[in-house]
Amino acid sequence: MGNVNTASYDAILAAQRDPLIIPKLEFFLSIASFNPFLQKYQTDEPVLPFLAKDLTELLMSLLRRFIKRELLQDRMPLQLIKMDISEEKSWVSLKSLDIGLGAESAVKALQGKTGSKIGELSVPNFRRECLQCLVKVVRKLQDKCPLKFPVVRQIACLDPTRMNRDP
Repeated sequence: MGNVNTASYDAILAAQRDPLIIPKLEFFLSIASFNPFLQKYQTDEPVLPFLAKDLTELLMSLLRRFIKRELLQDRMPLQLIKMDISEEKSWVSLKSLDIGLGAESAVKALQGKTGSKIGELSVPNFRRECLQCLVKVVRKLQDKCPLKFPVVRQIACLDPTRMNRDP
């Protein structure tokens, strides 16, 4: 094959050379929980009363992966949006970081494989990169999340399950 100089081709070559590409892809699959959420809210049906609850669950599912559990207990949606996630003291250890079952098993398979190209420091570095990715994703979600608007949080009173529970 001739000399191909495109960004896409270079990205594929770099991915082929990366021994941790499978765990990285598995990690991204594990945090790709946005798709069902986006599909649910791209409709003409009246779903706004459910938005606050679903956004809170989405945010909590991401925060539980890297923030200590005791810091997440009894948090209101607005508190989750305003939570400072950049403080390292609020993070779990790298070993306790939830990178997803697929990524964990892919890393274990690579470590158990004889002649594996991953070094001793590759796995902690990979976990650190996953942690940095989670922090950036949650920070972007906190910045753009409509939970910071009172009307989004308060319209949840029109949720039929909530109306039935608290008449």
